[in-house]
Amino acid sequence: MMIKKLAVKNFKSIKDVALDCRRINVFIGEPNVGKSNLLEALGLFSLPYFGDGTAFSRLIRFENFANVFRDADVGSPVSVTAEDERKARHDFSIAMENGHYNGVYKIEPVASEAPVVLRFTANADSITTWSPTTGRYPVRYYRFEPRGVFDKKDGDFLAPFSGANLLFLMQTNPELHALADGLFQSRGFRLVLRPHENKIEVQNAGEGRIVQFPYSSVSDTLKRYIFHLAALRTNRDAVLIFEEPESHAFPFYTKQLAEEMALDARGNQFFVSTHNPYFLLPLVYKAPREELAVFLTSMSGHETRVVRLDDAQMRKLAELDADVFFNFDRFLGSGER
Repeated sequence: MMIKKLAVKNFKSIKDVALDCRRINVFIGEPNVGKSNLLEALGLFSLPYFGDGTAFSRLIRFENFANVFRDADVGSPVSVTAEDERKARHDFSIAMENGHYNGVYKIEPVASEAPVVLRFTANADSITTWSPTTGRYPVRYYRFEPRGVFDKKDGDFLAPFSGANLLFLMQTNPELHALADGLFQSRGFRLVLRPHENKIEVQNAGEGRIVQFPYSSVSDTLKRYIFHLAALRTNRDAVLIFEEPESHAFPFYTKQLAEEMALDARGNQFFVSTHNPYFLLPLVYKAPREELAVFLTSMSGHETRVVRLDDAQMRKLAELDADVFFNFDRFLGSGER
């Protein structure tokens, strides 16, 4: 799937945003302007992957369900619509009906009846009924979370959103295991898989006393790098969502991850937010120009605004290099920050 058009209405700080999308879509802008809200809105299409309604509050940040609506106006339904290259539509809506919040996810394939993928009902605090259908859905929201247990034992791609099947993939995907193990070998360690305990460990590889360490004790840089590379290397023809994948990462690995994304040839599409020039600039320099869209996100009148940089602005971005994150005003009109 390759999303060509994305529209979000009445979701958190977003009143009405419509985007023409490319293979790589990067959202930049100052903090608290709605970048994460855009990714969360698209991430609603990932909800069928989660087994119960508790996942909603992990995926979407809110305290009261009314927080999901623009200005808590529950009378204006949330709507997220994506249209792919075949003109098939994905529609997600949340509306207040008869005192309850009702959510529906529909897919309208080309020339066939629209199947309902997911329904849920919620009260002010939580999901009360939840009925997703099983299947392979193309939109996959990934958010790194520290894990000590990897208990999902199926799948040929990293499970959204925190990689519960990473251990299983390392068992069944020799390339992925070799990649992760190689990172540790260069530092004098080896990767140890313990499927009977649903755990990954790290072991010192030198002579003398052998000591094993839990995977949770490994540096965030390496865990995050392996997590995002696993998502990249195991997905095909999917829409992948990453929120600030450079967080807590050494610049070398940030650059490597961006270059991997820029040169990805597995048919994947990316929606990513970043605050890091070591991530943004390799995409600008390495990705084919016609496959990259950089969206500058700002806030005006308490409303998220999104503008895609044109060719001249992209040249200016490249000229500014790392200073681009200090010069958003060069791309914004008056009143937008």
